[in-house]
Amino acid sequence: MLKEGGNLFYTVPVVVGRLTRSRTGLPPSYHGTRAAGAVDDYRVQTEYGADFWCELFSAGFRNVSLHSLLSRFGSDPRPKVRVRRKAGF
Repeated sequence: MLKEGGNLFYTVPVVVGRLTRSRTGLPPSYHGTRAAGAVDDYRVQTEYGADFWCELFSAGFRNVSLHSLLSRFGSDPRPKVRVRRKAGF
């Protein structure tokens, strides 16, 4: 829970080139691999796409900033961190 006017920072994997979709009714997909001991806790429920940031406005946030981070492999243009400000401030 955030206080009013609070910020939230987090990472999100994004499938570039398509919109967000639910995995309901699709074959199971897991974060990591089943061979690495993945359990249903690691099962992908939602695959976020190019519209992932829309969920923030639906949740009551007014300002959204997207940032990409440099990795040791170079620049990655996909959003890695989302910054949100709770409505009311």
